[in-house]
Amino acid sequence: MADSTNVSLTASWRLGLLLLLLANSHLGWGQTSSSGAAPVVVTARYRQLPATTDVHFEDLKYGKTAGFIFTKDDGEATDTSAVMPVLNGGTAANGITYPGAYYTDGAGLPVKFHYTFAVNTATINNNWRSYTKALAKGDNLANHSHLHDNAYNAWRAIKDPEQAAYDKLGVRMRTLVIPADFAGYTANSLYLGYKFIGSTFAPNAIDGYASDIQWNDKLRIATFNPNRILASRANLDGKWMEAGQPTIRFFIDDLLAQSSNGVKLIGHAFSHGPGNSEIDGFKRFVDYLLTHPNNNDRVWLAGQQEVMEYYEVRDYFLTNPSRITKAVAGNVVTYTFDASGLPAEGLLRDFCLRLPATNLTSVTVSGADTASYNLSTGLVNVYLKNAAVKDPRTDTAPPQILTALVSPTNPKVIDLVYSKNVTQTEAGFSVAGNTLVQLTGSGQRWQLHLLNDWLPTQTVTYLLQTGDATETGNATNKVCSHLSYLVSREEIDADSTDNTRPLHFRNYLWQNLDGTYTNRGTAPYQQTIATETIAAGQEARIFWRKTATDGMALGFATTDAAHEALGMAGIEAGIMFSSDNLRLINQGVDSYNGSPIAAYYGLLRMADGTIVLQSSPNGVTWTNGPAFSLASTAKLYVITTMRGNLSASPLTQPRIELLGPIVAMPLPVTLSSFTATRHADGGVAVRWSTATETNNAYFEVQHAAAEQAFRTVAKVPGQGQSTRTHTYAVQHRPAAGLNYYRLRQVDADGTATFSPVVAVASAQELSLYPNPAHTQLTLVAPTGATSYRVRNMLGEVLLQGTISAGPVLLEVSQLPNSIYQVEVLSAAERTTCKFVKE
Repeated sequence: MADSTNVSLTASWRLGLLLLLLANSHLGWGQTSSSGAAPVVVTARYRQLPATTDVHFEDLKYGKTAGFIFTKDDGEATDTSAVMPVLNGGTAANGITYPGAYYTDGAGLPVKFHYTFAVNTATINNNWRSYTKALAKGDNLANHSHLHDNAYNAWRAIKDPEQAAYDKLGVRMRTLVIPADFAGYTANSLYLGYKFIGSTFAPNAIDGYASDIQWNDKLRIATFNPNRILASRANLDGKWMEAGQPTIRFFIDDLLAQSSNGVKLIGHAFSHGPGNSEIDGFKRFVDYLLTHPNNNDRVWLAGQQEVMEYYEVRDYFLTNPSRITKAVAGNVVTYTFDASGLPAEGLLRDFCLRLPATNLTSVTVSGADTASYNLSTGLVNVYLKNAAVKDPRTDTAPPQILTALVSPTNPKVIDLVYSKNVTQTEAGFSVAGNTLVQLTGSGQRWQLHLLNDWLPTQTVTYLLQTGDATETGNATNKVCSHLSYLVSREEIDADSTDNTRPLHFRNYLWQNLDGTYTNRGTAPYQQTIATETIAAGQEARIFWRKTATDGMALGFATTDAAHEALGMAGIEAGIMFSSDNLRLINQGVDSYNGSPIAAYYGLLRMADGTIVLQSSPNGVTWTNGPAFSLASTAKLYVITTMRGNLSASPLTQPRIELLGPIVAMPLPVTLSSFTATRHADGGVAVRWSTATETNNAYFEVQHAAAEQAFRTVAKVPGQGQSTRTHTYAVQHRPAAGLNYYRLRQVDADGTATFSPVVAVASAQELSLYPNPAHTQLTLVAPTGATSYRVRNMLGEVLLQGTISAGPVLLEVSQLPNSIYQVEVLSAAERTTCKFVKE
């Protein structure tokens, strides 16, 4: 059956039809040589060489003549329970099992109906791993910002979700959906390398790019700029269950009718549904589109990033013809495509060619992951993935505003502190409710001079698109937008005479999650800033960054209301902790309004830190801290209290990252054991054994040092199908300190799942906590240690004793407030570490 034959796909279309297509001599596909830096080589053989041997790149993937992009916003749980089962195959929330939705690539291979899920990293309701299989089947993720909020710090709002997706799933989001109609996202995402931005583009969101927008919810292939795809989109919210679905059907009918006579369009629509009660309507929409009489397998059903990267690759070859070479030998034409110059951020490097079809007898492709071809039409589809997507952490960070504080001596001056030296004028700056007179300063410190005294609620805005602020010495590294950046004023409590205690903070404006600001006065304000579901067997990391040296309290609890029970006295009594020792203690808050809670928190005395939490099958264990039991899965709430002598902006984009597997997605292997043991020479032996393996292609051993993302350090082939016990081992030599290991198990179809995480401490690591200490200090000594001494800064020995098994508890309440050195002795060496007594 040749490609030119009309095929009307039905809702019951199955793989059998595809096998029939593949059996036809005009169609073919092949698993080719491994991809990488090697070029892609397409070899065409003819009975008789055609008059022209030029090839052209298809306007739409697979040689289609129309297309659709459908996006579901906000990372709702119904992404998994409603959309994925219908499109990818599986049982949905309505109890019905669906076969999936497919069409063909014009050369005999099945292609799944791809969807885009726009996610917020702070409010995502789906566990990240819910997207693993969807991504393996070709669905896309789009960046929907961190908080679905105003671009308070546009760089963080955009880059934090990008980094989170890379850490959790190994993919890099390169398209963005503007949350609501907030300003700043269009200009800043374009500057940061995003080439596809979706929105309804209300006036706020345009950022001065109105002439670049593809209006009327359609991409016009003949005219759009592949490096700046600003795509308006139709809103299908609430339309899934309309009688007859008139809104949805008109959108489809109109696009297909206009895509004719050489006009090629891609329709673009979104919704926050379907919800679980709308699955039937969603299935009717899918069937209507696939079986539409004006479709006949001519429609590309793509994700946002798939579209963006297809045109990125196509434009790369069209504008760099030297990357394509052609060699003719007799009746054989060989085309070589050098893709090595494509951006390292990209994942898909697919491209679709049209060869002269007359007398074409065979096609072979090397250097790609997979390829398919149609001898009747000359269509060749090349499928290639970038195996080394660039880590967003390696991107150059722009200068950012760290603080905006009213001058203590002049209320008409706002002092700005940047993360890097900048060069700038007052262009792009404004202060809400005030008038900017001039900008002075240099390097990292600048002053905004106002016409009138600063008042609470007046915020600073800097716009990338109208400003000129750049890193000094690097004019290409621009300062991104800061919209409605809060301004603060510090005051010391009149009754605070003890300089060792935190200072209260007056007239402090906190940016709420909904984007509003609240003046909290002198009382400490507690705010839930992030949540995540923690299941049995789950490990999580909590990240934060703060440049102040004191004044930040972080709390963690298992109920949303818990933070209201954490009073000032408890927080002030909290244990201080440093980057060398991240210990949290339970302050004894047992209930709130009759509901049992457990809360752990301490006062932050460091610039940057990571707390690692690891759960046991029956609850959550806090590393280096006590445990509390959970009868079932619970949510973890991160709470912050701002107080003290703050010299920096509020907590910036805190987040919780799940590192281990969720209970609902067990490994497709039965792990009998998984251990990591450090040798005396510093090396680590990672060992695991399996009782059964199902469809297991290979294991990756992944390693993370403290405060670092996991990286693969070894790859071990699996057994495929096995019911016998198999044992595996890998040797690794990490840096000294605390290290973490996990397994990434990969199925034959590319689906990946993760094992629980195991931790390995350094055999020669000395640990002290809490640090600073008040009354007691716990000493965890290296292996083989026999005794300890505590010296003051004059070298005098104030405490000493022997070390046996387990931690040593030192009573330090009698020591004056100062800095001390602990010496730990063994037969082979002397180890030292400092602590602060307060």
